[in-house]
Amino acid sequence: MSAKQFRTLYYAAVTAIFVISAYSLGTPSGPSHHGVRQGAAREVAISRHPSVAAHVAARAAMRAPSTPKVRSSERLHKSVAPSKHTRMESPAEMAESMAVATVSSEFHVQPAAVAAALPLIHEYFPASAWPAAVKVVWCESRFHVNSINYDSNGTHDRGLFQLNDGGTEQFLLRATGERPANVGLAFDLSWNVHAAAVLYKRDGWSQWSCRSVL
Repeated sequence: MSAKQFRTLYYAAVTAIFVISAYSLGTPSGPSHHGVRQGAAREVAISRHPSVAAHVAARAAMRAPSTPKVRSSERLHKSVAPSKHTRMESPAEMAESMAVATVSSEFHVQPAAVAAALPLIHEYFPASAWPAAVKVVWCESRFHVNSINYDSNGTHDRGLFQLNDGGTEQFLLRATGERPANVGLAFDLSWNVHAAAVLYKRDGWSQWSCRSVL
């Protein structure tokens, strides 16, 4: 799939549900079935019944109350109406779920890993960078939060966005208000995405070798 096709599919998954401002299941029209009058038991001559048992059965049948008819629209309404105990997803949640499914399918990644990273990418990166950020993450770490790669100069690229500990991490720690010595934050998913967004804002994708996949 080309980059243009992926961006089109991704944006469709994220934005399709947001056009839905409200929806309803519909309500049945017409009078309620509670207003249907119970049919009176009709008296029928039973003198011709051949036995007492038949006589008793006939009397019991005559006394049984009739069942009111239920409108087909009422049956449909009851069958599709959600339970009062069921919480329905908001349009934003439905869009997020669709985006997770799209990314998981496209890159063959476990949905749980995508579901953990995608909301943070949406939070810290501008919307125009979302598809590219997803591609960079897949190329750099395959969505593995604890991923480590070793560089020829003795430094390491770590975490979801593979931030380098030879100076880049230290700069980003200061930029996000953290102590430069606290390099363990590279494996913190939220901080890693936040720091990557700060670096992206300064340099675009030039600091990532996986810019070649964009």
